[in-house]
Amino acid sequence: MKSTGIDSFIFNFGGIKIPGKHVFLLRRNVVGIVNLKPLTDGHVNRMKLLNEAETLDLWYSAMEVQKTMEDIYKRTFTCVVQDGPEAGQTVKQVHIHVLPHVEDESIFIKASEERKPRDNDVMAEEAEKYRKLFEQNNVADVMRW
Repeated sequence: MKSTGIDSFIFNFGGIKIPGKHVFLLRRNVVGIVNLKPLTDGHVNRMKLLNEAETLDLWYSAMEVQKTMEDIYKRTFTCVVQDGPEAGQTVKQVHIHVLPHVEDESIFIKASEERKPRDNDVMAEEAEKYRKLFEQNNVADVMRW
């Protein structure tokens, strides 16, 4: 896997350190990251504390991510915001889960503790695959690294 300029960055996601190599989309107000414990292939997160402009950027970015992921997974998607612990939020940072539709929706109720964390290199490879697609699709305002 080739090294990119983003590799040396660390992002703070609700107190969790996210290596730059796990980032696939970087915009002014939004960072797209691969998920440590995904419910399904293509399960990614969006994050940021939000003002009005950031809210628009977040949801517009979620739409761009969803369209690009449809090219890969050839499915419809569910976008989920978990606001607070009662809603299942485990990271105290605003984010949108972008999830490809699956036939067995029981995976959506599987507790985070039951899912195994993925290997660092596997997550970096997934992020790199997604970065290339965003570059190919000329997604507006994507920072090139």
